Formats: sequence, C-alpha cells, structure tokens
Amino acid sequence: MSHKLLLTAGNAGCGYYALVKFAKESEIKECWLTARSDKKAQDAITSLVKETGKSREFFQHVVLDLADYTSVIKAAQALPSDIDRFCFNAGGAYGGMHELGVTNTYIPTLGHAILLDQLLEMDKVPKGSRIAYVSSETARPVWSFAGLLPGFGRCGVFSNFCLSSMWGEANVEDAITRDVSGCGDPCCIRGHCLPFRGRLQQYANGKLVGSLYFGQIAKDNPELNVISISPGAIADPEKSSFVNAVGFPVKNLMRLMPSLFEMIGVAHTMDAGVQRYVELLTGEEKYSSGSMPMSGELLCKCLCFPGCAWGGKGKLGDNRSMSALLRDDDGKLKKKAFEVTQKWMKNWSENAGTYSSVPITPSASAGANKGFSKEIAPEEESMNR
Repeated sequence: MSHKLLLTAGNAGCGYYALVKFAKESEIKECWLTARSDKKAQDAITSLVKETGKSREFFQHVVLDLADYTSVIKAAQALPSDIDRFCFNAGGAYGGMHELGVTNTYIPTLGHAILLDQLLEMDKVPKGSRIAYVSSETARPVWSFAGLLPGFGRCGVFSNFCLSSMWGEANVEDAITRDVSGCGDPCCIRGHCLPFRGRLQQYANGKLVGSLYFGQIAKDNPELNVISISPGAIADPEKSSFVNAVGFPVKNLMRLMPSLFEMIGVAHTMDAGVQRYVELLTGEEKYSSGSMPMSGELLCKCLCFPGCAWGGKGKLGDNRSMSALLRDDDGKLKKKAFEVTQKWMKNWSENAGTYSSVPITPSASAGANKGFSKEIAPEEESMNR
C-alpha cells in the first residue's frame, strides 16, 4: 500500500535528512514538506531531487510558520485530503516568551495542535493514518543530562530529577507559560539561570506537555495511530542545529568531541536518528496509539539506575514505562494538557490579528521579530532533540 507523507520543517536538520530516507521507501509515493518561506522550500526540494534522484513532482510543499496563526490555517487549507502519514518534526530549544503568553518553545507544539485540529475538522486525516509528534528525550529522566537540567521542581515547574509527586495538574499550564530563566533556584547566578540550563529546562517543559497533549489526542481518536517519538541526541552539529541553539558549553563540547558522546552512549548519528522516523511511519505498525517510543534503557539497568534512560541513543522502547508523568495512569495529566492547550488555541484564534511572526535568521536584528520575543530569534526550523 502506498502513502503520502507530511513532514514539517523539511528544509533543514532532521527534517531534511529524514526526507532523504523516506524517498527511498517504496510505500511513500509523495512527500509534502513545510518551510517558513517558499524560497526555503524550493531550495530544499532542489537539493532533495539532486540527492535522491526522485522527480521534482515527488516533493510537494506548503509554506508553514508555526508561530503565525494565519499561516497555520492557510497551510491546513492548502494540504490535500489524502495524506496519511504525518511527522510533526518542527521545533527547537527557543528561549523567551511569545507575545501570545506561552513560551517560544511551546509555540511549535501549539501550531501543530492547531494544524491537526484544522485537518481533522476538514476531514483531511484518513482513518488509519499515523501521526508522529516529535517530542524529546528530556521529557523524562536522562541520567547523562544530570547537571545540565536544573531542579525547578521547587519552583512548581517540571524537573527531570524531581519526584513525580512534586508535579501535577496544577503545574501543566505553568510549564508552558513561565519563563524559567528567572527562577530562584540554586542553579541560578544572581537570580538568573545559566542560559543553557534555563533553555534546556524550558524545552523539557514544553515537550512533556506536548507529549501529554498528543497522548490525549490518541485516546480521543481511536481510528488513528498517534505516537510521540524522538530522533534521540544527534552528535552532528553540522547537520543538527539543536546544540547551537542551546549554547555554551553544550555547543562547544558537541562540536569538539561528537565521537565521545557516541562512545559513551549519549548520542548517535543523524542517520540513526532520522531512521527512527522511517521505522515508525512505514511498514507494519510497531507501537500502539498513545505510545512514546524513544531511546530505551541503555546502560541504566546495568548501572542499577532503573526507570530512566542513560542518554539519547539506543534501541527504541515505549518510554511511558520510565516516567509516571508520561504513563499518567489515571489520565488526568493528559486531560489537563489537552484542556490547557485547547484554551491557548482558542485564545490565539480570537486574537490572531494581534500577533505576527516575521521569521529572521539569528544574525539579523532580534527586534525585527514580532512573533518571538526579542530574547532569541528562531533558528532553522528543525532543531532536534
């Protein structure tokens, strides 16, 4: 059986290299990619055609800026009704707050939620479709990241290493509406968190809530297969811009010693990371709807650290078994994440004309970007995970 694929942020990073692999799969008859501008999409398609040998018609595109409500609606209207494989890949470790009132990190998830909501309303998601929300390894405990992610549990915001009992329904909205860089935590210097730690924490917060939201989507739409996935940690700063967005010292270490991170089981290659996308969206269905296949418990069991992952590398496994928050046995967290996200979706739709997004490069003036806060301009579309 043949399928049509939609992959957001297909012009760079994990998205681009995933499309190279998808193009080699016989069951994929057409790939739709998104980018923030027509030029970026056209340039990516030119490169993809050259690299894969496919015809230009095999790659279609639609302009999509997930930080712009109107752009999301137009993209939903432009997409065909027979796409049945969806990879919501766009996202990144952005800092600061969006003018809407949620973190810049959560905006791509909110945009994806609106896109899917519109497609469902337009009957553009066929029965049996597979939907993969690209989450993050940091959405649950990662021992190799200890020291990089601060302990914000005491501040009412999710921490990788705080007890699950410290985080509940009351914290869901706080996790996506609070800029944690000013949290009064011991990791802070003069009241402000070290930039890379604050940014990683904000990223983890948003991805946790996003995973819970799409977990509720899976529950509410049994005719679909909806999962949260991750390409893992990519030890290739030339291909993945995630480490560049996080900043010092992660960026410097990954640039200088990428092979070391592979050797100790923390990260793997871009090829290995995007192969996960292909594995989960083609062939036989490998995980039931609602699953969260990410890196398994590599090394942890041997080191007597149960219920966690060592790094962002290794055989895939349903990560709900590693985190009570992700497992959410009574379903209350998923329901709350759904309610909160839907509230902000409604807020955005009612005030769409108030906010705008002018994508710029990091080297341009941050003040020119009206959609994202002035603290950081969005980097390339795909900054994974």
